[in-house]
Amino acid sequence: MVEIEWTKKAVERLDELEDDVKERIREKVEDASDFPDHYLDRLTGVNAFKLRIGDYRVIVDWKKDKEKLVILTLGHRKDIYRNM
Repeated sequence: MVEIEWTKKAVERLDELEDDVKERIREKVEDASDFPDHYLDRLTGVNAFKLRIGDYRVIVDWKKDKEKLVILTLGHRKDIYRNM
């Protein structure tokens, strides 16, 4: 299991969501910390990964050498990539 660190922006974006969506995102992030190779997909053109949770995406900086996932931001798939 790798360490999880949430940025201020990610926490703010999470707080804006409905409770059931928040819980699904938290659970999936925990799952990804156990098996990052399985859950994370590399993004093209940026040094980051995405985690897919239904219609939502979590953008992650995976620091393999430090065994840490830094949750950068999250949001609905229709606009998350525009705000990066």
